[in-house]
Formats: sequence, C-alpha cells, structure tokens
Amino acid sequence: MSRPSVRWLRHSLLLACAAGALAADLQLYNWSDYLSEEAVQRFEAQCSCKVVQTTYGTMDEMLEAVVDKGKVFDVMVPSDYAVSKLAKAGLLQPLDRAKLPNLANVAPAFLNPSYDPGNRYSAPYAFTSTLLGYNADKLKELNIPTENYRALFDPTELAKLMGRVFVINDSREVMAAALAYNGFSPNSTKPAELAAARASIEAAKPFWAGMSFYSPLANQTFGEELAVGNIWLALGFSSDFFLAKTSPKAAKRGIKIDYRYQREGNVLGVDNLVIHRKARNPELALQFINFMLDGKNSAALTNETGAGNPNAAAQRFVRAELRSNQAIFPSSEAAKGLRQLAEWDAAVQSNFDSWWEKLRAR
Repeated sequence: MSRPSVRWLRHSLLLACAAGALAADLQLYNWSDYLSEEAVQRFEAQCSCKVVQTTYGTMDEMLEAVVDKGKVFDVMVPSDYAVSKLAKAGLLQPLDRAKLPNLANVAPAFLNPSYDPGNRYSAPYAFTSTLLGYNADKLKELNIPTENYRALFDPTELAKLMGRVFVINDSREVMAAALAYNGFSPNSTKPAELAAARASIEAAKPFWAGMSFYSPLANQTFGEELAVGNIWLALGFSSDFFLAKTSPKAAKRGIKIDYRYQREGNVLGVDNLVIHRKARNPELALQFINFMLDGKNSAALTNETGAGNPNAAAQRFVRAELRSNQAIFPSSEAAKGLRQLAEWDAAVQSNFDSWWEKLRAR
C-alpha cells in the first residue's frame, strides 16, 4: 500500500476541522507575548475552537507549574533543555508525525536536537537570544559599555546604575551570563567555575532593582519598564527588547532602546511545541502545532513579536527589516557566540536550586 501524500493529509485535516470534529478549547501554556493573535484567530475560525492561553515569564515558572504542581495543558512551549526534563519526567507524549506534514518546513539545523533526538516529542516553534537591553542615551551618558557583561556584574559600573538594573528571574539564564562573564561555558558544572559565577551574582545583586519577569517598580514587564524609562539596563530575551524598542510608550517619551550580543557569548533559546501526556485534546493539539508550522502562520509570530524563526518556509513572509536584524536572525559570525543550555544532572541542579532560593530571599 502506498503512503498517503502530504496534500491528502493536509486536505483530510482541514475537512476534520471544518466538520467540527475537533471543536473544543485548546489549553495552551506559553511564554508571555509569544503568540501571533492574527494566526490564532485564523486557527480558531478554521477549527471552530477556542485557544485558551495561560502565560509564564521564565522556564523556572513553567517547570514549577507542570513538573512540581502537576498542571496539565494540551500544548506547551518549553525551551530546549526543558523539553528533556519534561520528557524524562514522563510528561510528554510522542508526536504523531503523520499528522504534522508542516514539520517538513523546519530548517534542518533545528531538527534532531540533542535535547530531543529525532524530534520525538517536540516541534521547533521560535527562538530568542538572552542578552542586554538598555536605554542607549543613559548608558552613553554614563559611559557604560554594553558589548560585554560588565554593566551587569561589575560593581564599579553598577554603582552608576544603582536600582536601575533588572534581571529576569530565570535561574539558568542568569547563571549562564555569570559563567560567560567569568570566561566559562554557560553549561559548566565544574564546582570552581560555578562558585566564581555565584560570587559574581552575589556581588551584583544589591545593585539590581529586581529579579522577575515583572518589574517590582510597577505591574509591568521589564521591557515595558525600559520603554517608560524606569530602568536603564536589563538581562532578558531579544523578543521582549524588540517589543520595548518598538513600543509607542518609548517613542512618546523619546527613549531609545537598544539590545545587543555580548562578546563573552550569549544563550540561544529554541522554544518548542509539545503535547502533555495527559492532554485533554491531543488531536486538536496536533492540529494547532501543524497550523503554527505553516510558513505564513510561523512568520506572523516573528512579524508581531520579533522572535527568531526556525521555519524555512516562513522566511519569505518575514518583514525585510526583521530578517536583517542580527539580534533576531544572527549571522553565521554572530552565531558562533551563541550556546544552547543543556540539562544539568540532578545533583548539580538540586544544589543550584537551593542556592538560588536563598539568593532570591535576600
């Protein structure tokens, strides 16, 4: 018997949606500001369903909800190393690739990742870099460099920024920056190197305004706080800085926001679409994943949020000014300084978590 064609599969899936066979609510657990509203509206109209989204700001928050608290969603959007953690915890179901013909749109470089060999559980969705975003005029006025991590960890530079620095509350991301600042791999597990990175964080923390996705200065994200001038420097995700830079609030106040890579290196986070093992609507989840892997729908995410895109079929739909933005689509040269986070073994992670909680409580 011959295998069904991709065209036949796509046609059959559309008929199923049109017939209302999958009509239901899709429970989506996703990063904040990481979804194309335009694409979602098209999906809801096509499948006569409703996408109900719950958001998080960090991988720590996401893993706590799903692993520790046992919350269940149909589709989740974990970053690379978190896919591995969720799979090992038995919380993901294998993807039925026969129902994901649009997986073929993903660029080969993003397939068969080390955290999920063969893409058994995950489909690449988007990517961001973790870097420094800042008020360009203020940092120039203070003569503070942004091409490295000194502004984030050097007490001499931080003294000029007292209370104006914000750090996302994602333990691995902050640790990765501190390791890079000290000249080490962001995935290092060597005790001496981890100790040096912890010392850098502990020395810098008294100068920081806060550690959270939401700023303690107001009920706003760190990107929004940059846009209104409350903070001048932040460690966060490239897509959040893109939104801050293009924010009407920043334009109204004449605030120029920039973001860039640091020469010590940065983290590249590849975010993925996965299905929970106990998903209430697994067939609808597959429909949603395949829909989001369509080139036009995938491009809508980049155009609306500034997220990088692993979908080769999306490139022709992405706005030209975004394709040329190095912090969104890094060149081959810039990519040399980017590293993905790998899952730590249980002992290293446990010791680190204990230290991190004590640090946050100070």
